Formats: sequence, C-alpha cells, structure tokens
Amino acid sequence: MRVLKPDTEAAVIDAIRQAAHERTPLGVEGGGSKRALGRSVATETVLKLSGLSGITMYEPDEMVFTARAGTPLREVEEALAANGQCLAFEPGDVAPLWGEAPDRATIGGVVAAGIAGPRRFAAGAPRDHLLGFAAVDGTGERFKAGGRVVKNVTGYDLSKLAAGSFGTLCVMTELTLRAVPRGAARSTLAIAGLAAGEALQAVRAIAASPFHPTGLSFLPATAAARIGSAKDTLTLIRLEGQADGVKARAEELSRALARGAKTLDDETGARLFDTLAKLHPLFPGEDALWRLSLPPTRATDAIERLQPTDWVADWAGGLVWLIPATDAPSVHDVARDLGGHATLFRAGNETPRDVFPPPDAATAALTQRLKDAFDPLRILNPGRMYGGV
Repeated sequence: MRVLKPDTEAAVIDAIRQAAHERTPLGVEGGGSKRALGRSVATETVLKLSGLSGITMYEPDEMVFTARAGTPLREVEEALAANGQCLAFEPGDVAPLWGEAPDRATIGGVVAAGIAGPRRFAAGAPRDHLLGFAAVDGTGERFKAGGRVVKNVTGYDLSKLAAGSFGTLCVMTELTLRAVPRGAARSTLAIAGLAAGEALQAVRAIAASPFHPTGLSFLPATAAARIGSAKDTLTLIRLEGQADGVKARAEELSRALARGAKTLDDETGARLFDTLAKLHPLFPGEDALWRLSLPPTRATDAIERLQPTDWVADWAGGLVWLIPATDAPSVHDVARDLGGHATLFRAGNETPRDVFPPPDAATAALTQRLKDAFDPLRILNPGRMYGGV
C-alpha cells in the first residue's frame, strides 16, 4: 500500500490534484485509529494527515483554538487542560476497540468521525463546537468555511456537513473549535442495584431537572463487574462546576431524585466516565458492537427486542451500546422503528451491507448530490459510508 504523508496544506492539495488527474481513489485518515470504523475503503493509496500537526492559534480568554487536522488529540487536550479548559464533547480514545494502539487519535479524525463521550447529551457533538475549518475538495481546490466566532455563519453551515462525513466530501486541513471551562469540581453519584427500567426512568428525570448533570449512565451488572466497580447494576450521575455549587447540587439531588446514591471519590468517578468514553474496557473481544441513538424513553424497548449479551446506556438513555443476541432482528430496523438510528461501530466477524443507517430515497439522492458537488470524481474515501459515495 502506498502512503502519502504530507506535512503542509500545499502538499495535501498537490496530492489530491494528482489523484484526481489519475482518477486514483484515496483512503483519507489521520492517525489511522478509526480505520475499521465504517465500510472498508478499497484503495491502494492512503492520504495520511498525521504529518499535518500543531496548534496554530489558541486564545484561552476567548476559549477558541485552531489546530492542523493531524494534531494528536492528546496534544490538544493537554494544551486546553493547562488553561483549565477542555473539549465539551469529551471524545474518548476508542482505537483499542479494533485492536489498534491507543494515543493515535487526531483532532481532525475525531471531528470527521463525530466521536463524543458521556458529556455529549449536555454539551453537544463535535459539529456543535466546530466554528470553522480549511479543507480541500476532491478536485484539489482549497476552501474555508465558518470563522472564529459562533455568530460567523453565512450561507450553508458547512461545519455541520463536514463533521461526521468521514472524509468522504473533503479533506479538512485545519480546524477551529470552541473550548469550554473545565469544572473546578466534579461529583459522581452512584446508585447500585436499580433495575434497568427504574434506572433509566431516574436518569431521564434527572436530565430534565435543574441540577445540570453532565453525565447520566447505566451499567448492567455484567458491565459493572467487568470494570471492577460493582457486583450489581450501577447508575452514574456526574455534576461539574464550581466547588460550592457542585456540593450543594449533589446534596439536593441525593435528597430529591437520587435517593440511596453514594458519592464516589474523584479518582473512581473520573475513571468510570473515562471508561464510558473509551468503551473498550466495557466491550473487550471482537463481537459486533452497535451504537444506537434513540429517544431516551425507548432504550428499554431496544433492550427487550434485541436481547443483547452485553450493553450499557449513556446520555440518560439516548445512547445505547450493545452486542445483540445472535438471533436478534435487524438492529437498523429496530432502531428505526423506535424513532432512532443505529451504526455498526465494530463489525467483528460481520460483513453487513449497511454500517450506517440505510437512507431513504430523498436522503440518498441528497447524499449523491453533495458528493457530486464536493468530490465529483469519487476519489475521497469512496464507499466509506455508503456504496457509490
């Protein structure tokens, strides 16, 4: 396999123009940590952006920074942490799910794949914090979208389009994102022993309360035992903010909506939510792992219909990770019936036709038109999300 590793935007442009001229498809990736996420891309040439690295602008007072697409995620997180800030969407290093080495994730890859952790339900997805970017389309033309401030939105919101597109429309070379303050204090409350339905009803009530939780998760007994935290089910509630406010909210929450909750020590609470972001300690092995995004009230319906061998719920039930029973119905069909959608996050031994939610006719036509506009020669990650795109 031929690997192109440009270290400047000009080199990216030259590589794509050459590929377009030769009609040579390119597999586009950052550090390669999520290569197995999505449909396989049959290309002999890989455009690897990990050489395009470095934070080019960071204004802590404005809570905004710009980084080249191949900048390691760890480097970004360390720079923000040094100023008491963080990425709101809490991306985890999920590479070990596919047997890849950790610490290879890049900021561009995280945004392109839409990776978000437990705080997503409260703070939004990567697309919600991507203020602007520079990119190269499939003909080798450079363009910019968005800007450095939230209000700078004109015409199409291309940031929403590029985030989660898996490099099928354009190659982002530089990204500007918003940071948020890292709470001075955190409190993790845990309730042991609740049945799934009872626990999910409780976290939905807490999500709708004025306590402003930033983590609401449920681990069945098998999942909790796997990470050495409990021998029974575990319902987790995280509060963040200033120390006095967090303490007062935790005390009132325990009285009002989380009776029987115990406050975990800071290290244990941080470890549990880090595990929920990384996933692989919860789902070791190679079994097919599905990600279901659902109305929170339908999480228990999904569990009843798919009878998973392993599962966890996050985002107050709005996100369910599961390994379905071998004789379970189509996960895509179940998710759609329940008003949500599903993605095959780890294929395992499965080779399904649909990794991402099968689009309806109108969505498929729109997807094709977008591909025609940004990558008419079909050279950027062809087929990564859908056949022919």
